[in-house]
Amino acid sequence: MATNSVSSNIPKKSIKDFKFIKEIGNGSYSTVFFAIETATNRELAIKAVNKDLIKRLKKIPQVFREKEILALLNDCDYTVKLYLSQTDNNDSQNGDNKSVQRKNSFVGTAQFVAPEILQHGSIHIGSDFWSLGCVIYQMVTGKHLFHGYHEYDIFNAVVRVAYKLPDNFPNLIADLIQKLIRLEPAERLGSEETGGIDKLKAHPFFSTDSYDTKWGNLLNQQSPLEPKAKLSSRPKINNDKV
Repeated sequence: MATNSVSSNIPKKSIKDFKFIKEIGNGSYSTVFFAIETATNRELAIKAVNKDLIKRLKKIPQVFREKEILALLNDCDYTVKLYLSQTDNNDSQNGDNKSVQRKNSFVGTAQFVAPEILQHGSIHIGSDFWSLGCVIYQMVTGKHLFHGYHEYDIFNAVVRVAYKLPDNFPNLIADLIQKLIRLEPAERLGSEETGGIDKLKAHPFFSTDSYDTKWGNLLNQQSPLEPKAKLSSRPKINNDKV
């Protein structure tokens, strides 16, 4: 669950404590809902994880890793804040991620995973730059760069680098995405072979006439965008339909 504040003294909650408004996203084994905490009228994003599925896929350590990362980022601007999380004690014992190695493991949502991870399981620093390109595209358009009716179709599109930018897509952003979404990790902007992270930071996308990214002072820098959507507009929905 994510919101603008965090508390360590919140009592244990149940699904009855929240009013589910609508689904706002989904991944390989979870779904995210926009919801309201009935007691406080607090607006939240609730991530519901399919317990049986993560057990079958042996993804419990990854779920705990995500929770720990969110907790560490609670004091950072421009990130969601972890409000609370609930798990069964048995899962906690089985989900100790201290011994989990990130190398050669597939963690993530199909639309953002680099092709080398899907094909070989190996991770290159360029794998993160591929994901960055996918995230930038979604932030600009509100849609995924790679599509498919099923996860298998998405995987096929990823390994073939089969995507198409809209005709009216901004040229500056298109240039950045095309330099990040390359089949070979070493060819992606930001990798050591293309000049390293400084080369990525120097891309004109991060420094325009209206906005200049202060890389050394990101935490204190004001976002150039103001959210257009107002969460106070709450459509009515029956919880039984969620």
